[in-house]
Amino acid sequence: MVRWDGKTYSELPLPPGTKEMHALLLDADGALIADGDMNNDAGAYRFVNNAWAPMGEAMDGMHVDRFVYLSDGTLVCNVARSSYSEAKTALYRWDGNAWKPLKGADVPIKQDVEDLCAGQMDASSS
Repeated sequence: MVRWDGKTYSELPLPPGTKEMHALLLDADGALIADGDMNNDAGAYRFVNNAWAPMGEAMDGMHVDRFVYLSDGTLVCNVARSSYSEAKTALYRWDGNAWKPLKGADVPIKQDVEDLCAGQMDASSS
């Protein structure tokens, strides 16, 4: 991974213990958020002051597939929970201090799925 400072590219180290990355996102402040390995579980790191800082504890799973900001500003991610032959994913929400699993069971997915949509539906009558 490299970054551009306006004049040259320079190498950006990967988060600690990480051999490959699956998810990257720029947060509202322009800081980079990336997935990384935390003791063989899925982790999230934020690049602050030229170093990777862990965002809370590890999440149960292999790696983060995607980070997304919802319309209300909530940061969520989906975490691969099993091997590629039995793909399942779990959703987590960042509360500012820790990753909290969203209610519900692991969701089986197809290997060719590119988009994942999750949400809460409320029934109302007028």
